[in-house]
Amino acid sequence: MSGLAPDAIGRFLSEHGLAVEPLDKREKFRLQQRWRETFCLEVKEATGQWVYEGIDWHAFSYGYAPCLKGGDAETAFNSHSGRQCYCWSSDLALIGYFCQGHTFLKGEVFKVLLTEHPAIADLFVVDESFDWTLVLVHEGEVGPFFKQRSPAQLH
Repeated sequence: MSGLAPDAIGRFLSEHGLAVEPLDKREKFRLQQRWRETFCLEVKEATGQWVYEGIDWHAFSYGYAPCLKGGDAETAFNSHSGRQCYCWSSDLALIGYFCQGHTFLKGEVFKVLLTEHPAIADLFVVDESFDWTLVLVHEGEVGPFFKQRSPAQLH
């Protein structure tokens, strides 16, 4: 547990101009599993598990799921980001959110969130259609990671 108030992410994002709707725990869990099924299929195929070594973003850092990293990930996110997304921390005690903004969301907002609240650990951002994801991790030298859903998965 992070020691932060469960609504720390929502308060921060609201202060930065986003309208946020909290997700209940079941909805957050459902979205996390949908995220794994959308962006981490390669982990399941290679290991038989959806999560590698207990960490969702290890799908990217260990090379199971191809993605963009670092500055390339930030650039891709900033060119794909829209006005609505889901956002949650890997910390089970923290609430996840559906976020809406007046302007396009930019990765810098989420980086500031992790800088100001390092106890949040890892932050997952995914657009409302699950077409792309951005993952910012607590290990500053690793990530961020950006992945688009494969063309075969698009409906």
